[in-house]
Amino acid sequence: MLLSFSFFGFIFSAILLFFNGKRNVSFIYLAAFFFLVSLYSFIEYVVVYSKSVPLVAAIFINVGFLSCLTGPMLYWYFRSVLTDDSLLKKKNLWHLLSMLIFLTGTINYIFTPWPFKLEIASRLVADRNFIGDFKYVYLYQIIPKHLVDLSRPVPASSYNLACQIF
Repeated sequence: MLLSFSFFGFIFSAILLFFNGKRNVSFIYLAAFFFLVSLYSFIEYVVVYSKSVPLVAAIFINVGFLSCLTGPMLYWYFRSVLTDDSLLKKKNLWHLLSMLIFLTGTINYIFTPWPFKLEIASRLVADRNFIGDFKYVYLYQIIPKHLVDLSRPVPASSYNLACQIF
């Protein structure tokens, strides 16, 4: 079911972008939001249910930093609809900070050789609890693991709250 939700999310975001993206820029943010949510659910499907070692090796962590953009896309959509200002300015780039931090923290894993990624993926497919022990993020060496694990849901929740207050 998770795979079908992500598949229909990809299709919905493409339809939304194709039919409404040219008329109103705010729909680009909404389509990007649906695409990123679908991508995140696809990543979850691959890691938890797929049992495909090459697919887990290709998807796991390599594109996870994009999920940090769901909050800013939703916020920019609501802001552009409510204020009729859909253009991004330089002061809006701070919204990309959480994605850049996560990308910086995972950059060493992204550029690791393919055989190492296959080994990690095979261990993850064999035992899903391995994900809790695997310290793939560079930030784990600086910041405690539970704070790094909160680096995605806390900003996403605050963006959700900001959209409701807006």
